[in-house]
This record gives sequence, structure tokens and C-alpha cells, in this order.
Amino acid sequence: MKNLQPLVHATHCVLKITIPSIKKSQIYEAIASYSGFKSYAAFQLTDELQVTNKEQANRQCFERMLDIGFVAD
Repeated sequence: MKNLQPLVHATHCVLKITIPSIKKSQIYEAIASYSGFKSYAAFQLTDELQVTNKEQANRQCFERMLDIGFVAD
């Protein structure tokens, strides 16, 4: 199992300055979608991570953020 808590906490602290409305759950979802998963729940079930196409991963990440209602202030 992956321990993303330190990464998510650090990312949240940095982004909270410019995007006060961002939630940690949104960051977890963004990481999961970047890794090719439809949700953080699905992401938690795997032990292997490998991003092969970074362009596609970026697109998936941004699309997922829009799907969950994230709007940058």
C-alpha cells in the first residue's frame, strides 16, 4: 500500500496559499487519476504504479478534477 499522506499534506499546504478552496480529498483524486485510475478507491487497491504516457496522465488528472467539481479560485 502506498503512503501518500506526506505528499498530499505538503501539496495541500503549498496549494492552499493560492487556491484556498482546495481539499486534500481532491489532491488524492488527482494523484489517482494521474496514475490511470478512475478513483482514489481503485488506486488504493493496487501495489504497482507506472505512468507510461505523461501527456495522457496530465489530461486524465485535469479531467478528473473538473469531474469532481474543482474550480480554481
